[in-house]
This record gives sequence, C-alpha cells and structure tokens, in this order.
Amino acid sequence: MVVPEKICRAIIEHALALYPNQACGLVLFDAHNIARDVEPAVNMGAWPYGFKISPMSQYSAFMRSRTAGLEVCGVYHTHLVSAAVPTGRDLERAVPPNYLYVIVSLLDVQAPELRGYQVMDGQYREIDLTTGTALTPAVTAERGSAREKLSGSFGAR
Repeated sequence: MVVPEKICRAIIEHALALYPNQACGLVLFDAHNIARDVEPAVNMGAWPYGFKISPMSQYSAFMRSRTAGLEVCGVYHTHLVSAAVPTGRDLERAVPPNYLYVIVSLLDVQAPELRGYQVMDGQYREIDLTTGTALTPAVTAERGSAREKLSGSFGAR
C-alpha cells in the first residue's frame, strides 16, 4: 500500500492539530492500493494515551469511500511519548490484516515521525509508504513500554 506525500502531510497535520491528545482516523485507498484520502476521526476518548474511533467517523469514512469508489483500508493514530512503532496495546487492537496501520510519533513535535505497518496475529511488519513493500520481517512488540506504563487505565482496547 502506497501513501503519497499529500496524504502523509494530512495525517501529520491532524496529529499536530489535536496535540497533546491522540489523533486518529481512517485512510481511503483506490483499487491500485494507493491512499487517496483520509477521514480524520473523532477520538471518543480524546486522551493522550489511547484512541477509539467514533462510530460516526467510521460511518462517514465508509460512506465517503463508497461514493468516491475508494475503500477504507487503513487506520492511523499518534504516539505522544514513544516512537512510531506498534506497542503491545496496538497489536491487541482489532485491525483487519489487510489494513495499513499508520503511526505518527510526536515525541518531537517539530519533527513528527510517520511510519506504516501491516499488523496480524500479534506481530507487525513495517511497510515502506512510498513503495508499499515490506521493510522488515514480522516482529512481536514487547508489553510494558513507557507509554503503556504511563497510560494506566486510560488506553482504549
């Protein structure tokens, strides 16, 4: 799955606009697996250490994608106190295996880091967003990252 620079910028702008809370949203792809649009979502939690995409945001994204001949095949969110790498909590989320899982790290808000992954069966594989090819073999995230320790009961599952 390829994510053009314009879409990457839109995701980062959304993340920065909601800082210090987590941003989240859905990514819409065409039939050639190229991201064409994003649906910035309402984070039902609106807390710094978790996210939950509202049902209305999901509905809006699916209706927009249907009208435009696109398909929702990606999700994004921010990490505020950790790198743009899936955590154990990220791997526990119910994300379809064909979805692109995009993370924006705002550890340094002057230089946001955006990376994409394929997540399935408790493992993740980094995807080069400019070519859509896998960069790494599948990896299992460790539980107990700094973010997870700080989040306590605030993180959504």
